[in-house]
Amino acid sequence: MDHENRSDKRRSLIYYLKVTDIENDVLLGHLCDLTVGGMKLIGETAVQKGETFTIKINVPERLHRDENITLEAECRWSQRDLNPRFYASGFLFHNVDDLSVYKIKRVIDELTFVD
Repeated sequence: MDHENRSDKRRSLIYYLKVTDIENDVLLGHLCDLTVGGMKLIGETAVQKGETFTIKINVPERLHRDENITLEAECRWSQRDLNPRFYASGFLFHNVDDLSVYKIKRVIDELTFVD
């Protein structure tokens, strides 16, 4: 599925959450859109299309006490953002368990703009 054909409506976050590559402990970017199936990041470097990461979404403690969301995420596209200093990258989640779905929905419910 590419970003033109997603099944879930993107939800924009009130503020960006940090997303890191667990294996390299590197900041991939900041989460700006989220669904239970994927996410959009804004970061300082481009992400290689097709690359898969084990990521950690840093969730504020007020939502989940010391519990972050760990997922497998595949980069489906990456391009310069409107601000040319940054890149926007779209990711598809793989093998999402029920607890992660619950946490993602909670982030969406509590940290996204209301339509």
